[in-house]
Amino acid sequence: MSARQTVMVHNARTKTDTCVAISAIEKPQPNKIMLLKWQNMLEFVANLLGVTMSKITRIDQVSIDVILTNSQATTPNSRHQLGGRSLDETLISQGQRLVVEDTSISDHWQGCVALPTAYLGLTIQWPDKEVFGTLAIEDTKVHKFSDSSHKLIASFRDIINTDLALLMKSDDYNMPSIAPIKTGICLFNASNLICSWNKSAELILTYEVEEVIGKPISFIFPMIDKINEPGLHMVVTANHELKGLYIEKSMMLDGAGDDLKVLSFSDQTEHLSQNTGGVGELHRDEQSGLYNHHSIVELLNQEVKRAHRYRHPLTLVAVRIDGYEFIEGIHGEGSLDLIIQTLAIILKNETRDVDGIGRIANDLFVVSLPNTDYKSGTIVAKRISKVSARYSDDETPFTVTTACMEVTEPVVDWEMALMILLNNR
Repeated sequence: MSARQTVMVHNARTKTDTCVAISAIEKPQPNKIMLLKWQNMLEFVANLLGVTMSKITRIDQVSIDVILTNSQATTPNSRHQLGGRSLDETLISQGQRLVVEDTSISDHWQGCVALPTAYLGLTIQWPDKEVFGTLAIEDTKVHKFSDSSHKLIASFRDIINTDLALLMKSDDYNMPSIAPIKTGICLFNASNLICSWNKSAELILTYEVEEVIGKPISFIFPMIDKINEPGLHMVVTANHELKGLYIEKSMMLDGAGDDLKVLSFSDQTEHLSQNTGGVGELHRDEQSGLYNHHSIVELLNQEVKRAHRYRHPLTLVAVRIDGYEFIEGIHGEGSLDLIIQTLAIILKNETRDVDGIGRIANDLFVVSLPNTDYKSGTIVAKRISKVSARYSDDETPFTVTTACMEVTEPVVDWEMALMILLNNR
């Protein structure tokens, strides 16, 4: 059991001191992933609300330290001694929230250190209610904080609290050696339409702001209704690349005449690709290096939704290795491995970067051709067959059967659908 730490904090408003429990010595430190995510949240909040500073502090036995701020903030005093009459200390003393829209109109704040004109802050806590520090926004001018500002800050505070809870109970989440892409942040309203999309979201999913504003959130995140707790999900980028994202959906926000939700996500694709036992199974097929069954099915499902939404054609090319079991039985696994690897190279060479390629069964491969009609798809299929035949000889017989289908509706069983397509060609 951890040794509980307590400190006395001063409330500048009530001129009283309060004893509070703070992070025990044994508590884990926030890792690089969390700090990077929090930094991006601060940038997003400051830009969206138009405040001078957004910050996260941490309290110890002698001081309150500013550990992160938005990049445009100036922090001449990043460390405040306890008892020094700071607004962050008053917040921790009185509890969950402190709002001051104009510090100049009250005598309460006279003599407070690093005093801003406007302040809105919430306490950050571990799951056992020990205080980590504060999340706050400050302004150098009078600022009447709207309901949506209050709820937005509360949403991000809840995300930070969740991160601390995950840090305590999950070794998998503590990955200091992993350097993820920045945290994407998206706001969407009660009609499930996207109304805000930050720069990091563009970098991760390659959708620019003008492409997503006003679009349904399910268009990019088809699993949105299943996201009840933070977790890993696979999402297709605008460049038709499959990525594994750690996604969190926040509480509701009361916006100006509307209800909003916050979605934050960070790219964990590289980690998942290296960790074959990772949640989400986002890794390549070992023999071919292409998307495995689980991943290619996820990509196909999302490509169908994308094609339906934008009314763009989507054509698939099914590719089956002829005589798979015969080759394995007569020529051995070595020849079969060579054929699989050769076919993977051919499929990559004969398709575009935006095309998705995967191995859906032992002898069955599929190529997704977005924005491609059936006629153009048959040209790709014929080219794959023709090039493959060049590598066939007596030692390693190698031919493939190909077939095309233009997809307009979701498919329940992709493997079965592709097999039927090949058998009926």
